[in-house]
Amino acid sequence: DIDYETARGVIVGERAATNPAQHLVQNTHALLIKLKDDGPREITPDFVRRVHELLLENIDASSFTTKIPWGAEWPEDPMTQDQALSEICALANDELVDAAEHPIITAQKLICKCWKTAPFQSCNYTIGSLLSRLYLKQHGFPVFVYIPSSSLTLVWKSGTYTDESICPY
Repeated sequence: DIDYETARGVIVGERAATNPAQHLVQNTHALLIKLKDDGPREITPDFVRRVHELLLENIDASSFTTKIPWGAEWPEDPMTQDQALSEICALANDELVDAAEHPIITAQKLICKCWKTAPFQSCNYTIGSLLSRLYLKQHGFPVFVYIPSSSLTLVWKSGTYTDESICPY
């Protein structure tokens, strides 16, 4: 819940972050830069926990809540955090990937896996997005660290996809 100009101002340092949404934008951007420069080769549960911790730096975690993924229901027997992180890391480390699958597909699966298994009380989608960008960088697609894909995913999720929603020009 932040407009483009406010987010841009926070990211480039023209304004200080003053609320949880602005801090989240600031922290996400800082993590994108950090992961671009020195992300690990192997994704571990401890690494994902540390990314979540850095993502919520200076933020009251109760400001954000996990939402049920579109078209999904919460399982009656949800995974523990360790189980969820184990599945996420297995996917991120290519243990669950079909060799014929393009890395972009796996990167999108990472977002969905984080979102659906919800290992944290908040920001699971953002964690998935950060991990997907790291995954693409590791697989030879560093430009995807910078290309915003969240709006496309959210348009798809809402069921309102049109050619104009992707490229209005």
